[in-house]
Amino acid sequence: MFNLSKTHCLNPFEVRGAANFLRDGVELEKISQLSIDGECDRTAQEWQESENAMQEFDKAGHISYRLLTVTPEEKNLFFRLDGDPARFGAIGHLRGDFDTGGLFYTTWFDNQTHLKTDAFKVEFDGMVNFLRGSVDEPVLKSRKDMTAYCYAHPEQHIDGTIYDTAAGFKVQTADYSYYVRCTPQKGDYDLYIFCYDNCFLLPELAGQHELPNDCFSVLPHSGELVFIVMGESGYHPQGQSTSDPDMNRQIATAKNTLLGVTRAQEEAMLAGSLFGWDTPAAKPWHYDQNGKPRLHQPKEKDHER
Repeated sequence: MFNLSKTHCLNPFEVRGAANFLRDGVELEKISQLSIDGECDRTAQEWQESENAMQEFDKAGHISYRLLTVTPEEKNLFFRLDGDPARFGAIGHLRGDFDTGGLFYTTWFDNQTHLKTDAFKVEFDGMVNFLRGSVDEPVLKSRKDMTAYCYAHPEQHIDGTIYDTAAGFKVQTADYSYYVRCTPQKGDYDLYIFCYDNCFLLPELAGQHELPNDCFSVLPHSGELVFIVMGESGYHPQGQSTSDPDMNRQIATAKNTLLGVTRAQEEAMLAGSLFGWDTPAAKPWHYDQNGKPRLHQPKEKDHER
């Protein structure tokens, strides 16, 4: 939503300026940070221009989200996870509840603040607003609407809570996954949304955060092609190794592809064989898809959102 005013009211005259920016090729995310002056003469022509601009803006900025049923293996993602949050790409979670008048109160809790980027914030706010205003299934509009959704979707029931009406679904985009747990009960929290970065979550769900039984790699100091067995200290030299480190890199990549081993898994295996299998460097989720170490930042204290 554009930062049009303190009340975030989408006045057609104010949105006219935003639509002009869109026509000029300014990115939607950049426009969202602007404060647009809504004062103008309200002639009949300007009314029509503003209405046309409103429609253009709505067309460019509207995003629809699908509410998806999760697999049994994903049910734990509706709850705060134990262990290393980096493995799943846990960004944080939102806790919310409705009052008797339908107002919506929320609190945000961080897991990994370095993953809470501006792009994530924009998408997350848009997704929550969609779930509050969706015409078909406004799950977050009120406790009544949430209850109706839960009863209408028994296939999305969540075990592990004390409520029969508890249900959950996920919203997945190109970059993020949101696991929405609904427990519409007066006197308790009605909602939890757990947020994950797909760069971490999708490899985890695909089993790519487990160490393989073995793999090929290239020693960083010599460029030699070697074979590594999970749990063993050191490595096995290979007769196929050449004097060209780049060629050895190609051989290792080709062989690991046949084994179904990713670059992240390979780098973790190499670190485990050289520095010990209990070291954090021996965990595949500490590497990106190209095998480069991910940068981590310390967690901050929970705070109100």
